[in-house]
Amino acid sequence: MPKYSFQIKFKVQPWSNTRWMLGTLVCFALAGCISRPIRQNRAEIVPSALPIPPTATPILPLSQTPPTATSLPAPTLLPSMTPSLVLPSPLPTIPQNTFVAFGSLPDGFSLTIFAEIFRPVSLAGGDHGEVYVGAVSGEIYQLWDADEDGIADAQYQFATGYTNPLGLLWYQSALYVSYKSHVAVLKDEDGDHQAEISNILIADLPGEGLHQNDSLALGRDGYLYLGMGSDCDACPQTDARSASILRFLPDGSGLEVFAQGLRNPFGVAFNAAGDLFATENGRDDLGQFAPAEELNHIRQGLHYGWQACWQGGSEPGSEELCAQRESAIHLFTARSSADGLVFYPKELQSPHAFPAEYQDNALVAIFGSYVYTDIPTGIQRLQLQRDSQGNYTVSYSDWFLRLRGHADGEKSGRPLGLWVAPDGTLFVSDYEQGAVYAIIYGARP
Repeated sequence: MPKYSFQIKFKVQPWSNTRWMLGTLVCFALAGCISRPIRQNRAEIVPSALPIPPTATPILPLSQTPPTATSLPAPTLLPSMTPSLVLPSPLPTIPQNTFVAFGSLPDGFSLTIFAEIFRPVSLAGGDHGEVYVGAVSGEIYQLWDADEDGIADAQYQFATGYTNPLGLLWYQSALYVSYKSHVAVLKDEDGDHQAEISNILIADLPGEGLHQNDSLALGRDGYLYLGMGSDCDACPQTDARSASILRFLPDGSGLEVFAQGLRNPFGVAFNAAGDLFATENGRDDLGQFAPAEELNHIRQGLHYGWQACWQGGSEPGSEELCAQRESAIHLFTARSSADGLVFYPKELQSPHAFPAEYQDNALVAIFGSYVYTDIPTGIQRLQLQRDSQGNYTVSYSDWFLRLRGHADGEKSGRPLGLWVAPDGTLFVSDYEQGAVYAIIYGARP
C-alpha cells in the first residue's frame, strides 16, 4: 500500500481584536494564533507530456427635540426605574488552533493535504466515506481516511485507462466517469477496492479537438448533465453536441442537447433550488482582457453566445443576433479559467460544516493561465440571489482560497475539481501541486 509522509513547520502569527465601547465598558474579543504548517522538501513536479486541462456600523444618535422655553426639572428615578446596563452582543467566536498547510483561507478554516496524486483533475465520494480522485493520465484512485484527521491513510488504484477523466459522479453505488469522448460507469462488487465492472454508456462524444466532455451533475429530474467543450477556440462546430450542455439518463439513453453556445463549460452544478449553473471559459484569440470567463444560469433551449457574442462585445455584424443571446450572471477575470463548480450544501449537521453564510454559495475553482502567469488562482465564493421570475444575480463575491498571490510562500497552485463530502469537508484537487486538499471549518482533532 502506498504511504505518504509530510513535514510540517509551524509559523505562529498572533492576532487580537479589542473593542472599547461606552467609554468605560471593555469588550475583549477572543485572541489566538493561526498556525500554518508548510510542506517542506517536496519533490519538484517534473513537466510531462500529459495534456494541460482547458482553460462594526456606527450607531447614529437619535434626533433630538428642541428644548421648550420652560425647562422642566429632571424626574426623580425610583429604584425600580433605575436604567439597566445594556451590554453589546458578543462577537462571533472564531475557531482557534486552526492550520492551513498551503494557501490562504479566511480565519477559522483549516486545510490539510489529504493526498498527493500527480495531476488530479476530478473528485467524487462514495457510500462509505471513500474519496475518488481522477488523474489526467487515466488512473482513478480510491482514498480512505479512517481516523478522520484530514490525511488519507489508504490509497487504492480503483481503475485505469480512462484518459483525462474530467468528471466523476457517484450515483446508485456506482462511479460515473466522464473521460475523453466517453462516459462510463464503474462498480466494485466484491469490495476489493477495484472496479470489476465497467460499462461504457456513451462512446462517440466529440472530444478529439481543443476541448472534450467535462464534469457531471445529477438533476432532480433523474438526468445526468454533462458539460461538452468545443473542438476549437472560435470556429463553427460540425457536431451539434459540441460547445453545449448535454443530458442523458443513467443508463446512457436519451442523450440530448440541453443548452448551446458555451465554448468550454467545465463545471456544472445544481444549487439548493434545483437550478443548473455552469462555468464558461471564453475564447482566447482576442487578447488578455476579453472576453471574461463566466458563470451562467443554464436553462433548457437557450443559447449563451459563443462564438460570436460575449459580454461587452461581439463579432462584426452579429449585434442583432447577440441581443437574443443569454447573458452571464457573473464575470471572472479574462483568461483566468473558471473551472470546477460546487454549491455548498444547506443545513449540514456536522461540527466542521461551514458557517451558515456559506450555505448554497457557489464555489468556483480559478485555474489561472500558463500564458498570463500573474493572474491569481484559487477558489472564489459567490452568493446568489433569485428574484420572483427565477433570474439570478450575484450579491457577493470574493476569494475563499488563494493559491497564487497568497501571502505564505512562493509556491502556487491550480485548482480544478471540487467536491463537498456529507460531513461538510470541501475537497479540492490541485493540478499544479499534485495534491488533494481537505478544508473544514474549525480545527482538526
